[in-house]
Amino acid sequence: MRTVDLDENYINDIVQLWNKPLHKSFPMREELLSLNSLSDVNVCTRESKLIVNNQDCVIAFVFAKRWQENLPAKIDKSHGFIQVFLVDEDYRNQGIGSKLLSDVEVTLKELGINKLSLGSDLWHYFPGLPAEYPEVAGCFERRGYERAGKV
Repeated sequence: MRTVDLDENYINDIVQLWNKPLHKSFPMREELLSLNSLSDVNVCTRESKLIVNNQDCVIAFVFAKRWQENLPAKIDKSHGFIQVFLVDEDYRNQGIGSKLLSDVEVTLKELGINKLSLGSDLWHYFPGLPAEYPEVAGCFERRGYERAGKV
């Protein structure tokens, strides 16, 4: 396994990994992923990462965002977002997700991010962590994240 920078060449793999668990509740298309993530100037490309296995297939990814547009908007530049974070079910409980999330948290902090939210970013997929996934909420709570309400 290895970590790679966010790379549009992996778009098909990312979509396939997304649709593996979410195809019924929130199916992803390459066009939407490209628009909301890969083409959004607010995506932190250096901080957003992919994990690929020995066959060069994406098995995990995290997309991080912060306000970077040059528009007259009153958006807190110290507020960052985990737009999406996903680890393939076959690779969970091996520390891959913890390492990936820890790395993005550290690099965002280096950028001056002092508040980090799950979802709710500009051009978001989810307004927060979906209530349908309580086990995921538990993982984030164990890392110190707090629920801000029901989504």
